[in-house]
Amino acid sequence: MGSRHLVHRTSTVFLGLLPTAALIPVSSGTAAAGSVETMGGSGPYDAEYETTLDDWDRLPSDLPAFTGNLDVGYYGTFGEPNGGEYGRVGTAWLKWRLKGDEDAGREFVGSDCGLCSTDWDVRQKNLT
Repeated sequence: MGSRHLVHRTSTVFLGLLPTAALIPVSSGTAAAGSVETMGGSGPYDAEYETTLDDWDRLPSDLPAFTGNLDVGYYGTFGEPNGGEYGRVGTAWLKWRLKGDEDAGREFVGSDCGLCSTDWDVRQKNLT
């Protein structure tokens, strides 16, 4: 019987629940594998906002990554049915990155991405 291995392909981090730095060891220079998505909801008013931007700048240059901020307050839309907009966007990310759902991927890719023409403030790296 062979051994089984869990392969980490992507991460979704909902800011406001945990500090980004605690989840993504970017300061250590450790190479990351897969892809990462972060979402926040308080923008510059959140104490973690500057840390989040610093973490973004420290991500490996070749890592596929997306970050979005929706001005909905510290707890975001988690109290809404199915997690509200955060739940919808997080699910779309996972469907795209883990299941190859190209329709879901259109939310994140390119200057005309689905989230780019909404109230989300987005940043992208290496997404195709």
